[in-house]
Amino acid sequence: GDDAQSIYSFRAANVRNILDFPSHFPGAKQFRLETNYRSTPEILDLANDVISRNVDQFPKQLKAVRPGSSLPRVISMPSAAAEANFIAGKIEELTKDVSIDPHEIAVLFRATHHSQALEFELMKRGLEYEYRGGLRFFERAHVKDVLAFLRLAHNFTDESAWRRVLSFQQGIGEVTSDRIFAAVLASGSLAQALLTPTIESVAGKRAAIGWRDLKEVLDGLVSADGRPADMIRSLLDSSYVSYLNAEYPNARERLEDLGQLASFADGYDSTVDFLAEVALNDALYTKGATSTARNRKNVRRIVLSTIHQSKGLEWDTVFVLHLTGSGFPNQRAFAEPGGLEEERRLFYVAVTRAKQRLFLCYPRRAGFDGGIEYPSMFITEVDKSYLDLPDEESNGVSGSVHLFADPDYDDETIELDESGEIRAVRRRLANWKKGSFLRDV
Repeated sequence: GDDAQSIYSFRAANVRNILDFPSHFPGAKQFRLETNYRSTPEILDLANDVISRNVDQFPKQLKAVRPGSSLPRVISMPSAAAEANFIAGKIEELTKDVSIDPHEIAVLFRATHHSQALEFELMKRGLEYEYRGGLRFFERAHVKDVLAFLRLAHNFTDESAWRRVLSFQQGIGEVTSDRIFAAVLASGSLAQALLTPTIESVAGKRAAIGWRDLKEVLDGLVSADGRPADMIRSLLDSSYVSYLNAEYPNARERLEDLGQLASFADGYDSTVDFLAEVALNDALYTKGATSTARNRKNVRRIVLSTIHQSKGLEWDTVFVLHLTGSGFPNQRAFAEPGGLEEERRLFYVAVTRAKQRLFLCYPRRAGFDGGIEYPSMFITEVDKSYLDLPDEESNGVSGSVHLFADPDYDDETIELDESGEIRAVRRRLANWKKGSFLRDV
């Protein structure tokens, strides 16, 4: 095996099984496969420099067979939205002007929450993509929750939306949900349903707290001016946040998802138009994904993938996005033995997926609070002669900062990112607050 590509410790894989093999089997011979037929010399120079900084390894020096090309480019952008805009624009340029097939282009990321802004941008441009390694943005539970709330604000008779939002209220089960939905329909409108005391009596004593919590959230939606972004931000200031914090260990990343959803919704004045756009693109993706599964050999779609899912694959052009100091390496790696070296191996895998072109991208602002970001240590630690670094005129960004200077504090837009790698863990808290949400996940 290749110790430099041992990246699955979270599945109980242990790089020591490779590194200790010679001591366990003293007669074993080592064969170093150092001739590389995939990547250009420039990409391999970077890869060799990256992995050379690991201590626990069998040293290797990959040598290219392909002719030389351009240096891997570092792309520094003011926000996650600007990063996504650059990548989508470059993809359009490569497919139209350079005639690269879309399926020969991949965008790789450390965690699924890093891809969200790009998904929005590709959706806006009508660029089809295949998503590998996790749930797409609009497939995630908390995003579906928020969309269900918006659907209710638009159409109070939407039964599936009611069932979704009622399912995570305290004390409300399927039978009670049926009674509440029937009472809501009888009221004639959402606003009237929120005013009448009948529904609380129909819900019963056990479900009263859950209904009052939901009523408070829906009151906020009704009070909003009808713009989808304002409704989403109303939800981010409601007891729904308490539910997320109690139910999910990665609640912060989920809130970042919803903040990004609000930013995307800023482009729409009408909730109807926003929901229609989401539904249309979801339908198109589902149709394309079904076609992809049936006829994978003829697929011509851009690939969005986690780095873990990309191992063993190759593309003409690779973008690695969200290479920030807080995002890659994952911060948990610093607390785990061997964690940082595994993160470096993961970056090495990402770099060596590219055959001809490699773009290393990061936003200078990201996160739930739009905080300042710096480039990943995996970019800053390597020999700079192996990189095409940004300057003040690069990336099409006026006033763009140098890679290793302080970030630009004057950017107009703060964009949020999100996470999808940590699975939801069911937790019942001993000090559960009266009136907080409950849901089985």
